[in-house]
Amino acid sequence: MSGGAETEQGFHGNTVEIGEEFAPCDGCPAFIRVPQSPADLRPITFVSKFELTWNNYWQAVDAGACPAPILGENFGRAIDLNERSELVAQLRLDWPIAELNDAEIECYVAWLESVSGADLALPTVQEWEWFASSGNPSRRFPWGDDIDPTREALSTRDLVGIPFASPWSGGRPSADIFPHVQGKRVGSFPPSEWGLYDVLGNVTELTEERITAQNRSAYEDQFDFSNNPPQLEEALMKGYQIGQWSSPVWQDGIERTSRVSIYSYGFSAPVGIRLVIVGERQ
Repeated sequence: MSGGAETEQGFHGNTVEIGEEFAPCDGCPAFIRVPQSPADLRPITFVSKFELTWNNYWQAVDAGACPAPILGENFGRAIDLNERSELVAQLRLDWPIAELNDAEIECYVAWLESVSGADLALPTVQEWEWFASSGNPSRRFPWGDDIDPTREALSTRDLVGIPFASPWSGGRPSADIFPHVQGKRVGSFPPSEWGLYDVLGNVTELTEERITAQNRSAYEDQFDFSNNPPQLEEALMKGYQIGQWSSPVWQDGIERTSRVSIYSYGFSAPVGIRLVIVGERQ
């Protein structure tokens, strides 16, 4: 980082130096001021320090701006959180939220923009790779090129001595909620060089990029669509959720891009959210 030599006008007129964090309101996500983004990317000024948590989202619910998610809606065992305050209290202990659908994400972003005055967005794939690598595009992992099991929530079935333990450990909430709790509590592992936490291996993070019937041909060299109906829309994800499987795909690190299907009820797999703030290029 540049040691604070560069500054950016932050939320509500606050000046924020590179590497410093700022939250637009009490309970809102904390954002890290990042160095200038490359010219081929949008002028990103801030990246959220953690993945969006249940506590963050519930602030918009408390404000009456967004609906409470209905857990398990697509599996026929829906849990209406509006009627389960004791379970909401357990979820609000900084677990990353990975149960939102498109409409709920859009609602939350609109609400946070209204209270912060910032221009918020999901990152593109290229933008995610840029901030995940702290501006070093050749990096394999957020911390460098070598495997370091102390840095991220990697699977214990692949590597020895990794502190993730198992999907069922870590003080998870009660039995009817824990299937919907993904990863570890945010900030469980050391941050990246730019001060961002959990960019690899906690929950998979959604990007704004979508594969549709109209643009699918542009992705055919990257993905196999042979088993997918042409009308199925998909979203691209980064930061593979490697804590739950023994597959060696975690070795792809930052480079790994995966897909998730989009249905009327939401996404076909849990997806986490990390937001960026788009400003003016200096």
